[in-house]
Amino acid sequence: MSVLAPLAVIHIMSAKRKTRSSTSSPEEKRARDKSEEADESTDAVLDALSVAEDMGDKLDRILKRLEKLDIIERCLDNVYTTMASIEDSISKLNRDVKAVGNKLLMNKFIKQNFGGGRTLKSFRS
Repeated sequence: MSVLAPLAVIHIMSAKRKTRSSTSSPEEKRARDKSEEADESTDAVLDALSVAEDMGDKLDRILKRLEKLDIIERCLDNVYTTMASIEDSISKLNRDVKAVGNKLLMNKFIKQNFGGGRTLKSFRS
């Protein structure tokens, strides 16, 4: 049996060599190279797709932030409009207060200088 064991090993090794030599023909090498190139090309496409998906996710997050900024801008515009309206109202009130103050001063002046129940209205009529 000891003589048969090395022969079996030699037979297996020669069979492997035969299969190697038969798969290493130029046509098969070209086919294998094309297959490897196709695999590399597929990997590149998948990598590009992954990058595109990541970019899409990032763009979605950016759009959400921009929408929030638009909402904030509208709120600030509303606040600005309200503040402008309040400032206008305050200006009108200040003018009215000055006018009333002037009338009161005139009435006080008339009473002090001309006495009695006379007022600015009585001088106008």
